[in-house]
Amino acid sequence: MTINFNLYFFRAAFIFLYVVAAPLAWGESRVIEADFDGDGKIDKATYSYGNSDIHLDYYSSKIKRTKKYEILKIDECSSMQLYKLKNEPQLVVDGSCSGQGGQIYLYIYAWNSSIDEWCLKREITGENADLPSGKIFPSESVSRVTACSRIGEYGNFSYVAKSDIDSEIDKRLSVVGNFKINENLRREFIGNLTDIDVIEIANHLENKNVQAANDLAFYMLDSARYYSAGQLLYQIVMSYPDRVVAKLNLADAYWNIEGAKDLAKKMYKEYAEQMKRLGKSSKIPDRVSERYK
Repeated sequence: MTINFNLYFFRAAFIFLYVVAAPLAWGESRVIEADFDGDGKIDKATYSYGNSDIHLDYYSSKIKRTKKYEILKIDECSSMQLYKLKNEPQLVVDGSCSGQGGQIYLYIYAWNSSIDEWCLKREITGENADLPSGKIFPSESVSRVTACSRIGEYGNFSYVAKSDIDSEIDKRLSVVGNFKINENLRREFIGNLTDIDVIEIANHLENKNVQAANDLAFYMLDSARYYSAGQLLYQIVMSYPDRVVAKLNLADAYWNIEGAKDLAKKMYKEYAEQMKRLGKSSKIPDRVSERYK
């Protein structure tokens, strides 16, 4: 199985995260339905696009009324869109700039039933992939937002401390060592791992967790999550170039992404040369020399 790069042309890491509808025609409105407020009943988010903004009318079955929001354009180049997060009762405001190498602006909101309001949970920024320049993965940073910044409010956010996220990620990665003897644990963990989780791990690599992160990426490859695994492995290789096994895993990820064969060959060759310098030529898998010739 190979992953078609065209699927990832603009906002690559999020293709599996969103329920994305076709573009709206001028004056057309669309409804996103889900149990957003957690009362077991369906709520409705009705939205339409203006010249430079999104108009959102949200009806909550819990409070039995409609709240209105105006979401202004984030950047001059923003192509404003509204999505539902896949498998989660959350909305995504996407103000990213179209095109390869364009800026990423993504804001993920969850309904806060204690104050009956949409509150920002994650802010994701960075740059889209740019295949012609050899940048197959986007550069992304995930920030967790505290307090309640409402839909349509930008700037002056408060964020969760890096140390707190580091501790949570280290705790989560601590179970990876059990994957080899517990296949059910491995399947459940990887099945529940979102692309946002992968980006956060890549953002918080440290000496104490890089081995577990690399092992996780290996198991993701085994589960055919080539693109997400590749994004994590790319960051490992950039941050820890002496981790030669990560280069082999990254080459395998590239090999299974359509359009990345040249990058795979380059990485296989780099891996092989490094193994030879380490005196470990006998441990190089046969597929390596077969693929980079």
